[in-house]
Amino acid sequence: MATASPILAIVFDLDGTLTAPGHIDFAAMRREIQCPPEVDILSHKKFLEGRSKTAAASAREAVAAQELRALDTLKPSPGLHDTLKGLQNRDIPMA
Repeated sequence: MATASPILAIVFDLDGTLTAPGHIDFAAMRREIQCPPEVDILSHKKFLEGRSKTAAASAREAVAAQELRALDTLKPSPGLHDTLKGLQNRDIPMA
């Protein structure tokens, strides 16, 4: 019987993971970085990185700006505190 690999670290997403979903204006983010509706934002950012350093930097700034604007309205996901405390108690690195 194979044993499971130990968890080395956990990296969290923000909207819908650490926080209740719906506070980041993804429509505005898409408009600002000119992301086509059929393409996810992260894929579009990666596409821009391969095309133009300037466009990629501008997209990173636009995404960060939208996330910062949402900070005033973000609410933690239910059970977040207990989850983070449990991971901390098991000495699992988090980011």
